[in-house]
Amino acid sequence: MHADKTFATVWTIEAVDPNYRFEMQGQPVRCNEPILIKNAATNHFAGSDSTPIKNTFGKEFEAFVHCVAGSNKSQNLELEQKGKITGDLPSKFQKDENVFMVLCAPEKSFDQPIEELDKFTIDDLIKEIKAKIVERSAHGIRGVSRIFAMMDQRGDRKLDVDDFRWGMIDFGINLSKGEAQ
Repeated sequence: MHADKTFATVWTIEAVDPNYRFEMQGQPVRCNEPILIKNAATNHFAGSDSTPIKNTFGKEFEAFVHCVAGSNKSQNLELEQKGKITGDLPSKFQKDENVFMVLCAPEKSFDQPIEELDKFTIDDLIKEIKAKIVERSAHGIRGVSRIFAMMDQRGDRKLDVDDFRWGMIDFGINLSKGEAQ
């Protein structure tokens, strides 16, 4: 089969409430309302873990494609008998792991480009790091050495790039891997 006909990268957006999924097909997606994102090839919903994973980029949530449906028993047969639903319509709610939102800017001013980013220099970063270290170290050089000892995860009295970067993240300064090297 040709690659562009597999639907592996085709996604549809569906309503969270299974009772309205059919009626909402083809309707515009509203901002700040919960939605489900469904893969056309697998018919499974996109999801995200509820607990963050700490990696080299900081805390992130792992994404997956899997339906995390509620465990309540749907009364499909009874509802089908009454003519309320058919077997081809979903009747279970998806859990929070599968629910996403398309967020919109709270006001028009957020549409403007941020121009202050160009004004930030490496000197500004160094000043910010020094200020955070001085702010956290109450006892002069002894306090600074205690801070660096806390950053040293291996205890070998040497800070590698990752130790320093995670220490800065703990201080509220987020450095990308490229900036720390």
